[in-house]
Amino acid sequence: MSITVVLSDIHGNLDIFDEILYEIEKNYPLVNHFIYLGDLIDRGSDVKEVLDIIIEQKKDKNITILLGNHEYMMLNYLLNKDINAGKEWIRNGGFNTLRSIFEKPISIYKEQLAEYLIHQAWQKTKKIFYYIKHLWPEPQNQLFYVKQFGSRTFLFSHAGGSQNAWQKVLNGLPLDYQERLSFITLDITGFKKINLPENIFLVYGHVDRKIKVNSNKINICADDNTIIALVIDELGDYELLKVQV
Repeated sequence: MSITVVLSDIHGNLDIFDEILYEIEKNYPLVNHFIYLGDLIDRGSDVKEVLDIIIEQKKDKNITILLGNHEYMMLNYLLNKDINAGKEWIRNGGFNTLRSIFEKPISIYKEQLAEYLIHQAWQKTKKIFYYIKHLWPEPQNQLFYVKQFGSRTFLFSHAGGSQNAWQKVLNGLPLDYQERLSFITLDITGFKKINLPENIFLVYGHVDRKIKVNSNKINICADDNTIIALVIDELGDYELLKVQV
């Protein structure tokens, strides 16, 4: 029986990522699909190592990678050369991503780094574009993912998405800007308004909520010392695998 594993909000924490992968391999040897719900980067000190593992996984497994709000900030900065977006990214953990990927200390103040990279040393970001090419080649198409498991439909995104956004997705209709953004970052008020049929399950990360399973909504974001994997079999039965370090 094939198994799908869903992970979110790794944030460059290699220790906890290694530990959950070990437990997955030990307990679920038939995994053939990994779905990452975003926020692979920032905050932690081992972003490069985490991304390298996922690129290696792509060689022999089906890998789906979605954007989190941290990847969104990074790409908005790097692809659009938007200094303000860069400063926001740096403030929210991007400094650690740059330091990890450059593999050497960055001798400049955090608040000056975005402007420095754009105006004086843009070539330094070429290493990051290697990861963008392999992990986020089409960011506009990496906001959500829908997969059928038996009679159940699972909806995946980083932040949950809005009611209107998912209704449009399920009906094959185009999304507007705010609806697309709702998959990446959504306030809790908007999230609570999402109502789905009992055979449709919403899986998301982004914010650590104490109740992990609420009817057909499943939150797999945890704190810095914990990671949660959602394990789904081909019939749509699922369980949560939790690791603390």
